Amino acid sequence: MQKNTTEYPTLKELEQLVWRKLQETFSSVMTSVLEAYDELLNEHSANGSEYMPLTSCHLISHPTLFFIINPL
Repeated sequence: MQKNTTEYPTLKELEQLVWRKLQETFSSVMTSVLEAYDELLNEHSANGSEYMPLTSCHLISHPTLFFIINPL
């Protein structure tokens, strides 16, 4: 009879995998947030205004592997 052995990742490997995925997700979320903010600032500066009130900010959502991040 053959022995079927399955290799399971160690806790250290799992931790590294989760950490890498967290970094990737954080990077993509920050990129999309900063791009949206940059567009907002460009639109606002095109109007010739000196300051931008917080009420004019556009909120975005970002889908991730497990859920969608929505702003409050």
